[in-house]
Amino acid sequence: MKKYCFFLLLGFISTFTLRAQDKKLTSTPPLSINKINTSDLEEAVPFITLDGKRIYFTRTNDQSSSVLKNKVLHEIWYANFSEGGQLEVKKAPKPLNAGLNSAVIGFNYDGSTLYLFGTYNKLFQEQKGISFSSLVNEQWSKPLKLKIPDLDIAGGFYGLYMHPSEKVLLISKGAEGNEDLYVSLRETGNQWSAPISLGSVINTSDFEISPFITQDQQHLFFSRGSQTGDTDIFYAKRLDQSWTNWSVPERLLAPINSTGFDAYFSMLPDSTIVFSSNREGSSDIYLAKLVLTDTATTKPIPTTRLQKENLPTTRLLNSIELESTARSYVFFDFNKSVISKLQQPALDQVVLHLKRNPELIIEIGGHTDYIDTEPFNQQLSNHRALAVAGYLISKGIDHDRLRPVGYGELLPVSNNEHPYGRSLNRRVEIRWLDIEGKTVALSARQTSETPEADGL
Repeated sequence: MKKYCFFLLLGFISTFTLRAQDKKLTSTPPLSINKINTSDLEEAVPFITLDGKRIYFTRTNDQSSSVLKNKVLHEIWYANFSEGGQLEVKKAPKPLNAGLNSAVIGFNYDGSTLYLFGTYNKLFQEQKGISFSSLVNEQWSKPLKLKIPDLDIAGGFYGLYMHPSEKVLLISKGAEGNEDLYVSLRETGNQWSAPISLGSVINTSDFEISPFITQDQQHLFFSRGSQTGDTDIFYAKRLDQSWTNWSVPERLLAPINSTGFDAYFSMLPDSTIVFSSNREGSSDIYLAKLVLTDTATTKPIPTTRLQKENLPTTRLLNSIELESTARSYVFFDFNKSVISKLQQPALDQVVLHLKRNPELIIEIGGHTDYIDTEPFNQQLSNHRALAVAGYLISKGIDHDRLRPVGYGELLPVSNNEHPYGRSLNRRVEIRWLDIEGKTVALSARQTSETPEADGL
């Protein structure tokens, strides 16, 4: 699948550094949202409302209810999350869908205003830009055009993202295969600045598309690719109050990125992420949890309470406090105890720290979800723990320093009633111990990455 360039399309592993410590962003295993994804259509551009109750997305080529036959359609759909984790999927009604290409490209904090791709009039297929619609008496109002000076998208490809503050509009635009990223800022009232380039650190000779920025307006995610290669999701940090000074973008680790087209990343304050990928063939939507790996520690970014007044100042990435238990997680497929290649880098970090810290030992705790019987899950958790121990031994770690143990289904870390929760429970958890078996934290000295420490 190529980029979603609405209108004109008609017809870990690399590392990055945060705060001078070796930290890596990866995720729990991305899960295809089966109730949303279809085998014959394409789904993309997902956004979950900040209360976590609804996901908007686009579905392409669903002509079952359209009078525009034999046309490529990008239409708005949504799904509501119930308390039990069920999804009710619906096509958005008029006036949200009114032409060849429609998409939600952002919303305000409480979701009562949607920002939409394109402008809505009788010649919708000829109109490029951005509109907004408000919820009035449980009905969406007719979308009105938002005037952005010098948007200059005639004859080009473009994409849009509106921050929930309704003061920051990110834009990708340019000739096909050469799109760059820009920002337009609301100055006073409904007056917006002309688009400002995000600068040469972000924009390259390749294309940059599908921008997203976190609630604190400090952490930029976008996709970069070329006409001859795949398209991956990147991350950069804003270094000052300007919009042109950024850290060097780093490609996110697997399993977020694949060998295919990965784009349209967005994230909630609790580090839940959604994105589009064609890794299985056609474009589908995937759900995961962003995870920070800090040397021997792998942990989800902490949950932030979804309180409207706290959202603008939430620090999603730079407020992380490391757990003193220095835990590491390795995840497994359903009913499997085979270590996938995607999980090996986490274990390689464990090997590195065991070699640097010969006085330490580890407990290797195997865990399962609650599917199947307790005896079966107990045996499966044992096999997972032993698989990890075997991998570490194959890398030169003495078996006397390893304590594999199976906990079965007794210690879940997430909701077993939901497929996503069960995927987090299918894990091995590493716990660092001293020689007496007491839990310890790795000190700054033990986690240092000096040249001397690398001489193993």
